[in-house]
Amino acid sequence: MIAEPPVSAPLRVSGKLFRLGDSGSVCFIKAVTFGPFPLGVFPGGEVRIELERIKDELGANAVRFFEPPPIHWLNDCADLGLLAFITISWSQHIDFLNQRNIRRDTEIRVKEIVGRYRGHPAVAAFYIGNEIESSLVRYLGPRRVVRFLESLIDLGRVKNPHVLFSYANYPTTEFLIPENQDFLAFNVYLEDRDTFSRYLDRLQSLAGNRPVLISEFGVDSKKFGPGAQAEQLCWHIEEGCKAGIAGTTIFSWSDQWSRGGETITGWDFGLTDRAGRSKEALHQVASKWQLIQKPFDGVSLEAKPRFSIVICTYKGAAPIAGALHSMTRLDYPDYEIIVVNDGNDDKVRDLVQPMDDVRHVGVPHGGLSNARNIGARIATGDIIVYTDDDCLVDPDWLNWLALAFSSPDRPDCVGGPNIPPPALNVEQACVIAAPGAPSHVLIADRIAEHVPGCNLAVKKLAFDAIGGFDIQFRTAGDDVDFCWRLLEAGYKIGFHGGAFVWHLRRSSFRAYLRQQKGYGRAEAMLKTVHKEKFSAFGGAIWKGFVYDGPPLSFSRSSEIIYHGEFGCEPYQLIYPDFRRGYSSIFTHAAYILPLVILIPFGLINPWIGLIPVFGLYFTLSTLLKTAFQADIQREFDSLWTRLALARIVLAQGFLRSAERTIRSGLNQRPIGFIKGIFMTIFPKRSGLPGNSLTMKFWNDYEIGRETLLKGIKNRHSPDENGQIDIKLSRGLFFNADLITVTEYHEKSGCLTRARIVFNFKIMTFLVGMVAILLVGDLISNPIWIPCGYLGLAMLEWVFFAFYLTHLVGSAARRVGLKLLKK
Repeated sequence: MIAEPPVSAPLRVSGKLFRLGDSGSVCFIKAVTFGPFPLGVFPGGEVRIELERIKDELGANAVRFFEPPPIHWLNDCADLGLLAFITISWSQHIDFLNQRNIRRDTEIRVKEIVGRYRGHPAVAAFYIGNEIESSLVRYLGPRRVVRFLESLIDLGRVKNPHVLFSYANYPTTEFLIPENQDFLAFNVYLEDRDTFSRYLDRLQSLAGNRPVLISEFGVDSKKFGPGAQAEQLCWHIEEGCKAGIAGTTIFSWSDQWSRGGETITGWDFGLTDRAGRSKEALHQVASKWQLIQKPFDGVSLEAKPRFSIVICTYKGAAPIAGALHSMTRLDYPDYEIIVVNDGNDDKVRDLVQPMDDVRHVGVPHGGLSNARNIGARIATGDIIVYTDDDCLVDPDWLNWLALAFSSPDRPDCVGGPNIPPPALNVEQACVIAAPGAPSHVLIADRIAEHVPGCNLAVKKLAFDAIGGFDIQFRTAGDDVDFCWRLLEAGYKIGFHGGAFVWHLRRSSFRAYLRQQKGYGRAEAMLKTVHKEKFSAFGGAIWKGFVYDGPPLSFSRSSEIIYHGEFGCEPYQLIYPDFRRGYSSIFTHAAYILPLVILIPFGLINPWIGLIPVFGLYFTLSTLLKTAFQADIQREFDSLWTRLALARIVLAQGFLRSAERTIRSGLNQRPIGFIKGIFMTIFPKRSGLPGNSLTMKFWNDYEIGRETLLKGIKNRHSPDENGQIDIKLSRGLFFNADLITVTEYHEKSGCLTRARIVFNFKIMTFLVGMVAILLVGDLISNPIWIPCGYLGLAMLEWVFFAFYLTHLVGSAARRVGLKLLKK
């Protein structure tokens, strides 16, 4: 029987923060890892004693288990008020995707473990994996691995829908970001304070609208000494709070630690030594954690400038009440609130004027930019902060903005995320998942190119220097023009992931599409002022990356990942692939309308009919990909919801582009359009995907892939970005590349898998398509030309297959690897 615990509800996500389910109070996760321990350590009731020490001496509120714990451990956690984060271990160190039995066993294990703890009040979250080795991920393919992790999360949610799920990642595979995880979890071991701080900002960017939790951070007291361990653990807490992350996990509670059944003696990461005595780090961390209930509690502001919050509203009496109520809870000493009532609406005036701490200014209707300029003129603060009447602010919102302004980058303008609150119905859920919402654009993790007007703070000196907002922008586009002019004048725009606001999205499809048409009109106006910043087909050209809410996952996009030579770089970089922006062509009015016009002509001539068939295929595939990879709120997610999302994505792209094109035309000749379509269909790097040959090598002496690759590298060049291991050959019709991975088994056994990947060149594909089209009429069409070309391509493939397998096999034999037969 489980006693009624202090923690009677699971943890939940609230924007970039965690909250306790029942109380709703913000909960900064202060966790420590517990186990696995060598056999015989902490027998019987001693586990309860250690958990009491974690709660009382350390001041932690959570424990991370690397293995599913016994129920009585969780009962003790619940009784003590400790949240449990449980890691589900499985055969993630071997080729788990291509072996059906391993996939099946993993799925069964996830369902069994999650189901075992269903309803337990201590269980806050499950990690469905931990640090899948980077070369294995690269060998299997990042997209495939992400999708498998997402499937495991879905299986877990079926068994226990009331807890949180994540994957414990690490920087070497930072591109593995499951779309359906509830928060971003990373194991980060960085010994330099500034590097750690900047990497936390990167994690905030990768997380999108989700919280960031450090799932492991530790310092080896054997290597650095007890004093240095305490110092580094303390500054990691301070930097985590400054970055606005939602919590951290210290590795580990004890120096007593085992892996694979063997006791680890080479390092001492524990807060207690092998005899159970407290180290200096335990007391130092406890003193830090004692003061922290929410992230900003661990931050000390150097300066607290006066803020003037300006809310411009046009007939917005309904939403502005909630906005003003949220500002009554702001935890900041020096600010004023100004409501500019554009149009002098009576309902807004009657609502705002009785509020003693809010200044009401009624003005004739002149548009959004004019209202914002009026608010700035009467503001008394050093910094003007703009938000919308449909935004709710976090109590520490101004604190985070003040912290960003005092950062070493010394920005003149600062913004933060705008996060949609949970949807109340299917239409709202679709609108939240649809593209086109106000988004920030980041050049670096702390430097922005654009921040939306719903969460924009600017120094009054910089505001006055560029002349404020351009009053021709009456409903939208004003913030884009403002940010571009700030940058052109030499000012800096900063960004902080903790300075978020809740921004209500449109409540219906009709309202959403009306908003998108307005954005199209605003873009047409922007093109007249900033023509060089728009592409041939009308979309804005950004130097930075547009963050539209969901995390930067490999399942959503086609970022280029830097792996380093042989994929061994420990900290990865993700370069946005700007070609993915061309996919908006397929919902562009100038693309769809000509195809629709050609459909009747296709009834007369079947060859003409192929054009709209193939053209609309790309539109349909774009819509389905967008809809089925979107992050839709769980309770409203269904097949019909995603089909409805595909429908409004089509309408959004068509209406917004049509409005923009009608008012301003295309920037360039149609050749730019054709180039964009070509770049979207055909990958830029290596042509089209082809097939592959696989080989397996075994040895008993811990000889891995690096030894094999060094033997081949002397004759072939490695890939400069580490997307592959070695470029084996560049032929007329194919390119051949080598990718390897090593699995480490028991007793020094190593299994190295090698895959030779053949990629079609674009011309080979195009000629093949011509052959297919001509095969229906052998007499009037010279099909022998493309067939001869394909025949030569086949001969080249056979030659390469024989030569390259012999090359890899010979290199393996030279270094002592034995070829295994399939």
